[in-house]
Amino acid sequence: METEDDDEDGDPDFRSRNYHENWEYHLSSFLMTCQNVEEIKVILDLKIENFSYQKVFETAVDEDNFLVFKFIMDNYKNFREQDLYLEPLDLYSIFESQLYFLKYAVENHPDQVELFFSHYCPEPDHFHWFTDFKIAELLMKHFPKYFFINLSVCVKLVQYRNFNVFRYYHQKGYLNNVDFNDDFFSLVKYSKDFKNFEFC
Repeated sequence: METEDDDEDGDPDFRSRNYHENWEYHLSSFLMTCQNVEEIKVILDLKIENFSYQKVFETAVDEDNFLVFKFIMDNYKNFREQDLYLEPLDLYSIFESQLYFLKYAVENHPDQVELFFSHYCPEPDHFHWFTDFKIAELLMKHFPKYFFINLSVCVKLVQYRNFNVFRYYHQKGYLNNVDFNDDFFSLVKYSKDFKNFEFC
């Protein structure tokens, strides 16, 4: 039997779910317009009953809102206690798409990034992390266990024609311990960008 709380299809949870979805939409929209930390704190002070802010903050970060991301990282330990923190997999997708978010996190909260990598360790030769040498240097400096340049990285740098990045790593000595093989040199030979590169 339907009650006044049911929707037209007889869903008893409809009104409660719709109520929370409306809050999620409006708060996510509000977060996207926030100009400072004090405005963000207003959301947390609302104390909405039985409401999780997790999705609201994730949505804002997914939309590349750096202020919200910075707020989360700066308050990460407190957020963990309130279940308002970003899960390792969420951070991975963020760091993949927004390297400057990663740069801020590494420079200001290396302990939190270490926690992230301990949960979700990327392959050390994951090419994407090495396309920006400034960020790659940060990662190699702070997390040498997870980030170092090997043959696989070099192959991808050649394949994707990242000549300037490759040359930078070579000049800085990051390639000194890479065991280049005949297949690699064959690849270089037929690359328009790399064929005249001096490896010595």
